[in-house]
Amino acid sequence: MEFRRLISFGKSSFVVSLPKSWVRRNKLKKSDFIYIAEKDEELVLSPKADAQQEEKRSITIDIDGKDYFQIKREIIPAYINHYHTITVVGKELRERSKDVREILHNLVALEIMEQTAEKIVAKDFLNMERIDMGNLMRKMDVIIRAMMSDSILNFEENSYENLKQRDQDVNRLAFLLFRAIRYAYNNPAILKLYKCNNIDLLTAWQLANAMEKFADETKRVARLKRNFKFSRQQQQELLPICREIEKSYLMIMKAYYNSDKGLAYQVAGRRRPLMAQINEMAEKHRDETSMIYMTEKLKGLVANCNTITRIVYT
Repeated sequence: MEFRRLISFGKSSFVVSLPKSWVRRNKLKKSDFIYIAEKDEELVLSPKADAQQEEKRSITIDIDGKDYFQIKREIIPAYINHYHTITVVGKELRERSKDVREILHNLVALEIMEQTAEKIVAKDFLNMERIDMGNLMRKMDVIIRAMMSDSILNFEENSYENLKQRDQDVNRLAFLLFRAIRYAYNNPAILKLYKCNNIDLLTAWQLANAMEKFADETKRVARLKRNFKFSRQQQQELLPICREIEKSYLMIMKAYYNSDKGLAYQVAGRRRPLMAQINEMAEKHRDETSMIYMTEKLKGLVANCNTITRIVYT
């Protein structure tokens, strides 16, 4: 927090200087207009929207000598940091183009405009002013609810490939949400347009991250069911715990939507008994590989649900 001295200006006005860093960050100059909004006992300053001439940024990523995951680790942050043009180059691109195209296609509104043997150019066509962060969160939630029904509550079908695709859908929405959050943080006019403050952005980032991890664990449970055959007895022991995990998730998302801290405290109180049940089951089946792996994944689901709980009541 900075302190600025109030200066008398004539007989009817007062003046306060603005931090140079804020002026530069918002690309303002002498004679530009600044909006002043009165909120309770505060004055909120924001630059005039059309005073910001958005810079079209570009980045070039060389993939030579890098594996799939390193390439992905470089492309996705470029997208989240709002680069309008992402150019992927390399002599290995001819053999790696399928992987690169897959990564790019999994990012919302990023279109491949040019491709040669050693270069792929993708451009962004997203209007950030039309992003609805709350709607993105709800879409993630809807997908996760369906994933739970097909994963942790269903032992009869091999749904892994379907769950894997839906997990990618959750990732796409999460990356877009991360991008919107970072964009709003760096653009006060957009922050005002989104009708939120920096604390809201932090909460949205934490919640989206926890939900994305919850979806990952749900997908991994489906993968375990594909790789191992659980007996009828094991299923009967696992299902009640799976239903309790689902119940906790549904409760905490309801608490989030309704800003209900009381309900969030109830969900928090469910964690220890649920973890005790899982630990007891793990000890009972400590010689069974499938159950050891499954109980670890269930612990992960409970932990991520508890992370969401802390976000809601904090």
